[in-house]
Amino acid sequence: MGEYSEVKSIGNSTTAVRDLKNLDDIKVIAYVLCDSVCRRMREQGFVGKTVCVSMRDTGLSTITRQHTLNTYTSLTSDITKAAMALFKENFDNKSPLRSIGVSVTDFAHNNIPRQMDIFSDERKIIAEEKLDKTLDKLKQRFGNYIIRPASLLTDRGLSAFNPKDEHTIHPVGYL
Repeated sequence: MGEYSEVKSIGNSTTAVRDLKNLDDIKVIAYVLCDSVCRRMREQGFVGKTVCVSMRDTGLSTITRQHTLNTYTSLTSDITKAAMALFKENFDNKSPLRSIGVSVTDFAHNNIPRQMDIFSDERKIIAEEKLDKTLDKLKQRFGNYIIRPASLLTDRGLSAFNPKDEHTIHPVGYL
């Protein structure tokens, strides 16, 4: 199989319980989707480089955008940051969104050597990796809602879904 994965993408999308009228609404759902995507990537042993978002408005027009990061990652914070930047650049506030999606492509296995960056704090990256893995274990053992960021509590109606367990419709990737 070599250095690169046979899995082409991991993603989730959802139709919101109500129209998404601003970036605060989008942020709540985007975080839940990014958390799900990153947890699945870590379970499969992957790191990804390209973040893709999709937005469907109330008129059912859909746009997709993507951004390729400088380094491979499976950190929830990195994927969420990239996805939110894409949403901010492409959401025009004129037409509310009905559904959004986040996916990651361009995978490699997480055991490939990582190129260090002189502008990054390697200790912070290692700490974030440990935190993400600890949160994954807690959620696996006690359920998805055991621990959540406070920002998801601003609108419990939008954040009350578990795409990792409830909305996975494609087969598990190759290990």
